[in-house]
Amino acid sequence: MALFGKDKTRELLSKEGFEVTSVLYQAMPLSAAPTVYQDEVHLAWAVRMPASEPRIFSYADVLASQVVEDDGTQAPDEAQPGADSFASFVANPMRASRRNAARRAETCFSLGVAVRVRGAEGALLQLPFIASRTSKSSDAYRRIRAEADALHEAFEAMGRHGERGR
Repeated sequence: MALFGKDKTRELLSKEGFEVTSVLYQAMPLSAAPTVYQDEVHLAWAVRMPASEPRIFSYADVLASQVVEDDGTQAPDEAQPGADSFASFVANPMRASRRNAARRAETCFSLGVAVRVRGAEGALLQLPFIASRTSKSSDAYRRIRAEADALHEAFEAMGRHGERGR
C-alpha cells in the first residue's frame, strides 16, 4: 500500500516475471511490517518491506514456519527473588499485571508467524498479527489466530512443494 498515490508493487513484480496470484499477508498502513505476495504459477513468493524493492523467493527457500505466541508465561523476571514483592509492584505495575494475566492463562500479549528463509544470513521473516494484550476468549483472538495458522500452513505447504521440486 502506498501512503500517497498508487502502490506500484505489482508492476515492479511483473517486470521480474512474478505474477501475483494472492496476497498472503497485507501489512497495516504506516507499519514497519512487510507485505507477502504469492505466485502460484511460477512457484514463488515475494516480500516487500516498506520503502524498499520487493524481493522474490522460490518455494524451496522456505525452510520452516512457526506460529509464535507470547502468553506471558516465559517472562525473564519470574526467577528473580522477590518478583512478587510490593517494591517490585511499585517499580513496575505493568509487569505485575502481565504476570497475573499469564498465571490465569487467558491473555495473549503478541502473536505472529516466523518464517526461516534460505540465505547466507539465515534470514527470519516475522509477520505480526497481535501486538497488544488480547483476551484468548475473544472472537477477535480466535479469528486472528486462525489467520495466523492459515498463513503458517501456506508457508509449510510452499516448503513441502519446494522440497519435492528440488
